[in-house]
Amino acid sequence: MKARSLAKLVFGIAAVLVQNACLTSPDDDGPGTNPTPAPRHEVSVDRSPLRLVLHTDFAKYGLGHPVDITFTVENPSDEDVTLSFFSGQEHDIVVRDHSGHVVANFSYGKVYAMALHDRVVKAHDSIEYRWTWDQTTNDGESVPAGWYEIVAGLADSAGRTSGTLSLQIVD
Repeated sequence: MKARSLAKLVFGIAAVLVQNACLTSPDDDGPGTNPTPAPRHEVSVDRSPLRLVLHTDFAKYGLGHPVDITFTVENPSDEDVTLSFFSGQEHDIVVRDHSGHVVANFSYGKVYAMALHDRVVKAHDSIEYRWTWDQTTNDGESVPAGWYEIVAGLADSAGRTSGTLSLQIVD
């Protein structure tokens, strides 16, 4: 009797594991490719004393689906950090093609006031910048399917940049 109960338990656990594996396959994530949400796709780098985190919701997107990009500046330290900017621009997010050419960037076509300013990132707090890339170039052309890289950076006096996040757009 105990062997039969143990076999049922093992079979039940195996069924749940197989089901979860099918629902969260990393090869099928992204809008237009699979309706099941995948874990956040991100890269994080320490730029002492800050941590810069760049993420999208998916690693793969269907052609024409908007790409929500979030660039977060975290201050994990016990001290406030003051960022000094040379203009009203505090950050930029850049999308490059597989050859490294800039395809699109957040700041393209924007005008920023030429005014020095500081922004304080309080201890254990963060600043978040968001941009939805519509899969078009700075010239308004739709991009083809392929691999792209996203990088973000602060426009502060230290010129801190995030890590590079790879992204695939599929037909």
